[in-house]
Amino acid sequence: GEFAPSGRVIDDLLNHVHGVVERAAIYVLKVELLVLACRYQDAVATAGEGLRLFGIHIPAQVTDMDVEQSYGYLLEMLGSRDIASLRDLPEMRDVTFEAAMGMLSSMIASASFIDDDLLYVLTCEMVQLSLEYGICAASTHGFAWFGVALAHQYKAYEDGAAFAGVAHTLVQERGYSSSQSTTLVALDQVSVWTQPLSHALEHARSALASSYNAGNLTMSCYACNHIVSDLLVMGEHLERA
Repeated sequence: GEFAPSGRVIDDLLNHVHGVVERAAIYVLKVELLVLACRYQDAVATAGEGLRLFGIHIPAQVTDMDVEQSYGYLLEMLGSRDIASLRDLPEMRDVTFEAAMGMLSSMIASASFIDDDLLYVLTCEMVQLSLEYGICAASTHGFAWFGVALAHQYKAYEDGAAFAGVAHTLVQERGYSSSQSTTLVALDQVSVWTQPLSHALEHARSALASSYNAGNLTMSCYACNHIVSDLLVMGEHLERA
């Protein structure tokens, strides 16, 4: 791809656009370009720069204490609330927080490659913001990938699958079609701990179909990777891919 010329156009836009919400949208484009170029550390740094527009700080080097504090605060916010009940949260009405959620969401792919603790802390932040300010399309990314991170971090496989499941339910019930492939890839990844691999494979194939229809190249690549990985573990012939 023509990454360098595209990057220059994006940087030029950042020099001429001053509204916070508008600048955040441009930062998201810059992060997506860096992800496609496999420049994951740069993508994380750029997303962090964009998040500072909203006063949100995600540490570049996440510590065990950061993880524990994030989880403790989230558990406090959840209280006795059942995970499935998150589908009943109201819609987010503040466009500024919605833009911040989009900025956080843009960071998920890179974080998943370079630092599991970073993925955990940033998706935990997304769940917290959704609890406080309501649900938007990016909330489903946060719920789904928090489920993955929770399963990996604390071996909380049932709860992890529940978070990813409620994300997929929200996509279907609220018409967040642009988020479908992202939540399905996460559901594929976390469901292997609680469901037969055939279920995970079904999610991965559905993710590929939805990402192809949406023109989401990044998620199409991830879905293909998951399909092949699932088939290899199942001992199937790769011609089935």
